[in-house]
Amino acid sequence: MKSFILLCVFVFTGCAQVTSLNLKKHQFGLQPTRIVWIQVAGLDHEHLAMLRFSSPTANDKTALETSMCTGMAWSYNLFTLRPSSQESMLSQITGKKNITGKCEDYSHKPIWNYLIASSYRAGIIEIDAREEESLIQPKCLTGNDDFIKETVFWSMRPQSPKGAEEYVPSVPQKFVSGKVYWDKTCRMNGCGSALRASVSSLYAQFERNVAKSIFVIRDFSYRHELERKNFNAAREVLRDIDKAVESFYQLAGTRNDLLVVVSGASGIDLEFPLEGKDWQKFDMKGAEVYPRRGELSVPVFAQGARSENFCGFYEESQLFDRILSGPKQQGLELKVINPFN
Repeated sequence: MKSFILLCVFVFTGCAQVTSLNLKKHQFGLQPTRIVWIQVAGLDHEHLAMLRFSSPTANDKTALETSMCTGMAWSYNLFTLRPSSQESMLSQITGKKNITGKCEDYSHKPIWNYLIASSYRAGIIEIDAREEESLIQPKCLTGNDDFIKETVFWSMRPQSPKGAEEYVPSVPQKFVSGKVYWDKTCRMNGCGSALRASVSSLYAQFERNVAKSIFVIRDFSYRHELERKNFNAAREVLRDIDKAVESFYQLAGTRNDLLVVVSGASGIDLEFPLEGKDWQKFDMKGAEVYPRRGELSVPVFAQGARSENFCGFYEESQLFDRILSGPKQQGLELKVINPFN
């Protein structure tokens, strides 16, 4: 009898322990019917210090720091140790390691093609993508039109892609799958609306009356500012990205079917100041910071349904599988077991 009581205590105690993750309440095994994936070129874990140390108190957490799960993904592939941002992003969204940097990369099926076949609606936003970074590269479109064929595609860059229809993020508009749209407020110095406002507005319109969806944001603007050594501008871009992440994390807190994933791509190693006085110079002038070569790994942050899949170390090509794989709506909680059966 005593052994049976101890077994029952163990079972019920075990059930209570698996309902939290990262010291937060979390329900395991939920299948996401809405997926938001934000890819940020150049991002590294340590870059969050640019936001944390510039706040009134160094104890204020960024939205990314509140993630349910964080991970590190090896960024190398079969052909190079330090792939470009576009190659890194392609490896993530196709689940392939054999990315060559050539048009043949677009023969791989991206994650949204699999989900569209399961009645998901797909939307993609590209921010400040150069021609060689964009999914709508003219030289690669021939024969590879299926890559984004059934998606709603928004472009936020200085010049309109050929054949794109114009839109303004704040103005309600019907967006049709299979078409490319260009934010006509964009100029050489940026677009008319902050990222959080633009993305939130588009997402609200995109997911209206849709049962299942995947919404991918491909942001190259952060890395471009780092490459130009314009660190003040880079910090503001990162701050805007963090605000956009915060809005999606808040949404994930109101529903149990939304997964939000943020992944770096071709992260840049930054040598930050060693002392507080030098950091103050950096805050004021963007000085005393030195970019070095690209990192061998990229950070991953996750919140919401199935976010438990993104803790730990893995290869960036495995992000694909971690979004799609997992138990469906059953959780990991143990059921009461009759030891005599």
